[in-house]
Amino acid sequence: MTSRTNLIINVMYALSAFTVLLGAFLRIINYTNSNLLIIIGFVAGALTICYDSIRLKRRIKQLEEQLKLKEK
Repeated sequence: MTSRTNLIINVMYALSAFTVLLGAFLRIINYTNSNLLIIIGFVAGALTICYDSIRLKRRIKQLEEQLKLKEK
């Protein structure tokens, strides 16, 4: 897990949250394509969460294997 990957993940979380909030704000002022922005934000957030959880599961598996090797 590099700091660059963590930075990219954090930026993706922030961008998806910003997109959802912007879509909600534009929805309040009756902008025509605000629903599209909200959907894009939610989809981007869901994809980011999926990628992040897979990445973290792989890292946990690597650390468990390293721990098993050290115990032997």
